[in-house]
Amino acid sequence: MRVQKKRFGHLILLVAVTTSISQVLHSQKALAGRGTGDLRQPPTAKRSLFVAPDDPDFFYSEFVDADINSTRAAFGRPSINGLGDTNSPGTRINFTTDAQVVEAKFNYISTFGSPGGGTFRLEIDGVLHPDFIGSDTDLGARWYPVVSHSTVQRREYSLILPYRTEVEFQGLELTNGSLGLLSPPPERPLPLCVAYGDSITHGFDATSIATSFPYQVGELLESRVINMGFAGRTTTPRDGAAIASLNADRILVAIGINDYIFSKSLATFQSDYEDFLDFVRLVQPSVPLFAITPAWMTNEAVLNGVGEVPESYRQVIRDVVLLRADTDPLLFLIEGSVLFPPDTLYLDDFVHPNDAGFALYGQAVAGSNLLSNASFEIDPFAWQDLGGTQYGTASPNTGLQSLEVSVGSGAIQPVGRLERGEDYVLGAWTRIGSGGESGSFGITFYDSLGGALSSFIVNPTWTTFQKAQRFVSSPAQFAYAEVWCQKLTGSSVMYVDDVSLTKFGTALSKTYGNGRAGARGAPSISASAAPVVGTEITIEVGNPLEEPVLGWLFFSAHGAPSSIRPSLLEMPAPGSFTMIPPAGLRWTLSVPEHVGNGAGVLLRSVQLDLSGSWSESAILSLTAGDRAHP
Repeated sequence: MRVQKKRFGHLILLVAVTTSISQVLHSQKALAGRGTGDLRQPPTAKRSLFVAPDDPDFFYSEFVDADINSTRAAFGRPSINGLGDTNSPGTRINFTTDAQVVEAKFNYISTFGSPGGGTFRLEIDGVLHPDFIGSDTDLGARWYPVVSHSTVQRREYSLILPYRTEVEFQGLELTNGSLGLLSPPPERPLPLCVAYGDSITHGFDATSIATSFPYQVGELLESRVINMGFAGRTTTPRDGAAIASLNADRILVAIGINDYIFSKSLATFQSDYEDFLDFVRLVQPSVPLFAITPAWMTNEAVLNGVGEVPESYRQVIRDVVLLRADTDPLLFLIEGSVLFPPDTLYLDDFVHPNDAGFALYGQAVAGSNLLSNASFEIDPFAWQDLGGTQYGTASPNTGLQSLEVSVGSGAIQPVGRLERGEDYVLGAWTRIGSGGESGSFGITFYDSLGGALSSFIVNPTWTTFQKAQRFVSSPAQFAYAEVWCQKLTGSSVMYVDDVSLTKFGTALSKTYGNGRAGARGAPSISASAAPVVGTEITIEVGNPLEEPVLGWLFFSAHGAPSSIRPSLLEMPAPGSFTMIPPAGLRWTLSVPEHVGNGAGVLLRSVQLDLSGSWSESAILSLTAGDRAHP
């Protein structure tokens, strides 16, 4: 029996609803966590409650326009295209409940019928659930099973709207437990990313919203995301004002493919692109904006109606971004043509990525590694051979291949999305074929005329794979940068693998519990837990050289009152020379509750090498209040 509560003043009327065979069958589908919709009433159970869309304990997020009342919650986006305006890809319905069984009522107004384009996805306690919820083909209002648990337990849920359909949310049916939503609803991260573009941003042809690249960027950056991708969109200047009005903390712009497909002239495309940026900057002059050139497609050599190929439109974007570089330091370029390999294995058709392509696209855009083909598994791709290099299989550090560099030769990869005046970590696993020889890898920053401003270089001499790292500070005024490697002396080969260039905060906030090798192999550093206010974190400095190492351990703090900084760390001999024994060192970091959100702690471990020069071997950034964020 399903018991529905209706309130009349201070009285509660219990209305019994008769069980039918179809409802029992629908309950069995609910136990599997998926199934087709039921046109009739939701299944009966011992104790159930209907929750209307306007219940105050729902938290709706990542939408632009909303119409929420007791019968429906409908979401949309500004009408800037005429196709997909009534979609709201990625909008979230967030709630907390201890119900044993959860069902949702959706009203499908229009569908495209593509697999995954109409189904909701679900996160439970922040983890993506494997089931697809809802339908790709249904029209009208139906009940759909969301999840069924064996126990009554408080859990946080986030239902994520599909990308390719117009659908309304009409409420939940909760069975067993407290019979109601619990407070508070799940929180969503505060940083907001707005992704603007065409059908690739919209989500076509991902198998669900959870494999679209904006969703993956949000997960990797721990950010809310508003998806402003519109299928069929070309670059339209006034879209910039609509995007900027959302007050994002980061804007991704992936537009230009349809300008090529619909044969827009390059002059018009350049004018439209510049005007689009002007509209954004008119409203948000200082938001970081990442301009993504069109992704690789199969018709790279096909001339459109005005005699142009896709690369011509990419070059226009490059030229526009470079032209604005001196006056707009928060405008960055991302090379879309190298976000995934130039192979049809990563495409669903001639232009739209499949799930594999979207995964690489999202990872690259999120910036966990600013370099493409960093493990040299794609041959050839992203790296420019300066002569004498090849992809080899001689005992790579990971994967199947590494880069083999002969004397006098090398390879270069341009990096177009570095911020000015920021800190980065450049690292690579390298080895030299024979002792007594040397090679080098590094990064060089250039001005707009191609003049070198500064370089950061590491010179490997070791004959077994070791990871070397270099901390890099980008000049206040630079136009572009190149990461490179070359073999300097001797007749053997230098092997390079697993190269990484990561923003300082991003790199370090992702390594808790995993450890990182230091320069020249020692020492390494790791943490056993994420830094949370009011907790203690165990820090270990390892020593893989298996012999005593003279190091200098010190810490600093920022964003916290000076009166409490001495209490941020409790460790042996901070700020002094310390002999690191073969077994390493271990101590505890305390993160006091009174530090306050945003306070940070830096811990460095520095190694003194035999030549007497300093080498920063490991560094860890801890942000009080929560996990460290980029």
